[in-house]
Amino acid sequence: GLPEVDTLGARRTARGALALMAAVLLTSCGRDDRAKSAEARPRLHACEYGMRIFFGLGGDSERLRVRGWSHTEPHFTWTDGDSAALVLRLPPSKHPVDLRFKMTGMMAPPRVPLQRVDVHVNSEKLATWEVGDEATFVLPVARRFVTVPKRPPGSPRPFVPEPGMRLLIEFTMPDAISPRDAGKSGDPRRLGIRIAELHISNEPASTTPAPAGGEAR
Repeated sequence: GLPEVDTLGARRTARGALALMAAVLLTSCGRDDRAKSAEARPRLHACEYGMRIFFGLGGDSERLRVRGWSHTEPHFTWTDGDSAALVLRLPPSKHPVDLRFKMTGMMAPPRVPLQRVDVHVNSEKLATWEVGDEATFVLPVARRFVTVPKRPPGSPRPFVPEPGMRLLIEFTMPDAISPRDAGKSGDPRRLGIRIAELHISNEPASTTPAPAGGEAR
């Protein structure tokens, strides 16, 4: 008669082969997705000079906010905690850059009459502000932060990061306080500053230049 065929074993082998092929395809797709994500991430933070970025609903700030931010409200976004950060990628510039933030501090006098804010760019401290009622605070960013690095010896051409020079802007707010702790409401968020707008400029300011460290205008 005909030889017996182990149909159960054959089915198991076929299922194992299909599972292996599926795992290989999923792994490959995952790598492709991660590569695409890594490639897209710098472009996510790309900005241009003259741009105004609004931090309220319908604005474009979410893509720049990397940590320490609360949800977007109709006209602004609060920081939540004692630090928050933004990432911008700007084209190389021959001129210094002004980052002009329209912001308000969380005040709870007498305990917190103003919000003290230290501002770092790429880990370098550039400003200390005292933020109260809404005002525009100007952060002067030196040209070296937005200048293409010199060509290293032996390099065939200058290194130009794509799609622009990366600025990590960090706000530190040691006096951040929740409205609940301040006795204002039941809101438990530890609020520091709320930003309504950021204007990016590499043109000379029309008003008196801020001293080193920046100031409100």
